Amino acid sequence: MFAGYIALCTGYIRFDTFHIALCTGYIRFDTFHMTGYIILCMGYIALCTGYIAFDTFHIVDT
Repeated sequence: MFAGYIALCTGYIRFDTFHIALCTGYIRFDTFHMTGYIILCMGYIALCTGYIAFDTFHIVDT
């Protein structure tokens, strides 16, 4: 019975280690995607600012 508990406990530790590794993988994956999204978002903001400046210039020009 005691040996059974040790085997079960070892199984749980392995299972938890696997989940921790999986979780770390997800965090890395999300961080990578977040960085990509932030760069993309900054690009859109810059593009949008450019359009606003362009439109303002045309309004002022006319």
